[in-house]
Amino acid sequence: MISASPHVALVYNRIQSCLQQFSILWEFMKIIKLKARDEKLEIWCEPSTRMNFMRVARHIKNKFGGRVLSKAEGPGGIVWRLHIEGKEIIVDLSDWPDFPVSITTTEKSAENLMDRIQHSLEQLPAKRGFRL
Repeated sequence: MISASPHVALVYNRIQSCLQQFSILWEFMKIIKLKARDEKLEIWCEPSTRMNFMRVARHIKNKFGGRVLSKAEGPGGIVWRLHIEGKEIIVDLSDWPDFPVSITTTEKSAENLMDRIQHSLEQLPAKRGFRL
């Protein structure tokens, strides 16, 4: 399971607070793309529920022809490791409050793929009950 530092949680909460000031109703999922100092590429999606995790993971797998390398689920969260276009993409949900669905890769050559995943997720409606 990917763990986030308290600093990441603080930054995320600040970004979330700023985003909420600009809109009361969200028609689409909120998406934030980050590049960490260690060159890890990460996309955060909200709302961060188990239902939305499954929507996001299935959407990425189906839209980009991904193959599931592994799935793990427990009381602390869910992780799917996907193989897409020769790259490993990790979709992760931690059950800590206020943590987003996270899509990450440490492969520098996956930046174009991550851009396409981000664009695809920005088009995904955030309506409750919607199933892919």
